Amino acid sequence: MDRWRLTTALRRAARVVPACLTPHVLRTTAATLLLDARVPVDRVQAMLGHASPVTTQRYDRGNHRLDGHATYRLTSLLSGGS
Repeated sequence: MDRWRLTTALRRAARVVPACLTPHVLRTTAATLLLDARVPVDRVQAMLGHASPVTTQRYDRGNHRLDGHATYRLTSLLSGGS
């Protein structure tokens, strides 16, 4: 199934799927969620069928890069986290 047929199927299934919701957006979301969950890049790479982990890392739009940021840590401490 190509991406256009998948998009059409999604629109039919949901009756009103925004034009901005495409197979690529779903793929990016899945990759981001997996990488945020600390699934190793090589496993996400294999799932997406990428030849290079560099390609997979481009999908990484998560916020886990902020984990060590001082503001993030302060917010965590103030909210009762450790």
